[in-house]
Amino acid sequence: MAKQNKPLLLNDLEARLEISDDLEARLENSDEDDVPLQSSCTIYKVPPQLRRVNQLAYTPSVVSIGPYHYGDSILESTQELKFWYFKKFLKRIPSKKPVDKLLEAVKGKEDEIRRCYSQHIKMCSNDFVKLIMLDASFIIEFLCASYESKSEEPSTAKPGTTSYLMLDLVLLENQIPFFVLEDLYKVCSPTSKISFLEITFDGLASSFLKNMYPTDMQIFCSKRRLHWGKIQQVQHMCDLLRTLYVLDKEQRDVDMEIKRSYGISQLKDAGIEFQPTDDRSMIEVQCFEGRRLEIPSIKITGWTEIMLRNVVAFEQCHHPFSHYVTDYIFLLDCLINTEKDVEILVDKGIIHNFGDNDKVAAMVNTLCDNVTARNSLRYSHVYKMLNKFYDPYYKNKATFVREHWSTPWKKLSLFGGILLLSLTLIQTICSVIPLFKK
Repeated sequence: MAKQNKPLLLNDLEARLEISDDLEARLENSDEDDVPLQSSCTIYKVPPQLRRVNQLAYTPSVVSIGPYHYGDSILESTQELKFWYFKKFLKRIPSKKPVDKLLEAVKGKEDEIRRCYSQHIKMCSNDFVKLIMLDASFIIEFLCASYESKSEEPSTAKPGTTSYLMLDLVLLENQIPFFVLEDLYKVCSPTSKISFLEITFDGLASSFLKNMYPTDMQIFCSKRRLHWGKIQQVQHMCDLLRTLYVLDKEQRDVDMEIKRSYGISQLKDAGIEFQPTDDRSMIEVQCFEGRRLEIPSIKITGWTEIMLRNVVAFEQCHHPFSHYVTDYIFLLDCLINTEKDVEILVDKGIIHNFGDNDKVAAMVNTLCDNVTARNSLRYSHVYKMLNKFYDPYYKNKATFVREHWSTPWKKLSLFGGILLLSLTLIQTICSVIPLFKK
């Protein structure tokens, strides 16, 4: 046995030396300042567990922005379109050497831009700077042209692609830092009274928000502008979309654990009324003592799932303790379980659906797949009230009201039954009394 152990020990020593040499070489080539995930990181790759649920929801279909999807062969055809916008953008810059102006602005913040990405970007400096400059110029020119002309389709875009292009601009993996966009916009419009944030806000409102909120867009936008200070702190366009969702949120006290939740159909059977609201943020669901659940109206379109998935993915990566949209999605998942639940909300004007109700229910029930929510008790008050209203006493009371007191005819029938029962009882008593007198 001893003779057999010697070669094993020798091989083990060689393996240890090889591992040691490999680690020492890596340590020599590494930089202590090269932190894998820094606090300045704001643009993330979607976690694999989320991507597996619906990969297409996180993948650009028309245009790649930034380094993550650069070089994708499917998106190569739009490179010419981006360059066309780049040439148009150069004409806006008041300089004889506009390209140099842009290069100077991007090159000076290259390190800061690289730190915004969660993954190490292996592109060389020249290629990275050129990529950021071209993509940023494309976004600025595209949004500025849309803001100035208010046209639905740019002259160079294929019919129907503009909507998908705008959708690509809010995907989490398809971002460049917003400060880059603002810096390059200042290069082309140094004296403009209109900020690039205002132009971007207008673009999102006209493209996305009007397709999610049934309310009047002028009212919606005016309310959001009351929080302009918070909007100015956005990191990128996906973050801006999330900010517009949660701007006028109210603070909630966390005071309980969620023991059980009930679907819309069950709550309706318990006598709870559902009321749509158009004057609050999408996530501001409220429940009142009058057995009334108020839910902001929302439109369900082909874009809804993509937008919500990317905002939730951003919260998973960047807002682990303030995941307001994620909490909202968990609440919807509790309330909506079947096609009947969706049908009730559609009838109440809470959901404006342009498809099949069963598909909406399926979409809502998969939005939370593989999503984690730490201390997800933002709606603890809502859950507490709904559990209270589903108590057997309230449920039986609601059943009685629904079956015997919901219409004038049912009320009349109940009174008639009570009157008939009373007369029968009186007649019985009157017929029994003489027997006792004998």
